[in-house]
Amino acid sequence: MIETKKTGSSKKEPVELPILMYHSISSGNSLRVPKSEFASHMKWLKDNNYVTLSPKEAYQVLTTNSIPSEKYVLITFDDGYTDNYTKAFPILKQYEMKATIFMIEQSIGRPNHLTDEQMDEMMAHGISIESHTIHHLELNRLSKQQQEEELKRIKDILRSAIFSAYENGQLSCRAL
Repeated sequence: MIETKKTGSSKKEPVELPILMYHSISSGNSLRVPKSEFASHMKWLKDNNYVTLSPKEAYQVLTTNSIPSEKYVLITFDDGYTDNYTKAFPILKQYEMKATIFMIEQSIGRPNHLTDEQMDEMMAHGISIESHTIHHLELNRLSKQQQEEELKRIKDILRSAIFSAYENGQLSCRAL
């Protein structure tokens, strides 16, 4: 748990939580960030005294209006690509940073995706694994029953999951 301080007992506005979202640490399209660029992002955060948060810590910030420091950020990766382990993880370890990987359950162990062993190692070093659904489907396009089945399976598989990242950021009131 992080040590927090109250932002002001009379302050009514919610705390804002900056989130840096990555996919693949490589080149090729706008969803990918080259390793050197990712390294420079992490160095800048460290040099500027940012505190990186786990999902539990982010939840605490958002629900208690408490902050761990003046500068904090949640670092996330969508989909669970292998390069999150081979390229991003060493940099995160170097700077002693936390991050969250939103893993697609059906992709675990498949080519170009994380294995159970890689996820276990990363979790031992401050990386959280959260849900990015089972099948990488846009929940807002599913029936209520399909959404419930997808979310129940996620919870059964990732019992410790706090957050879930919706596919392409697409959600509906029904999906919530």
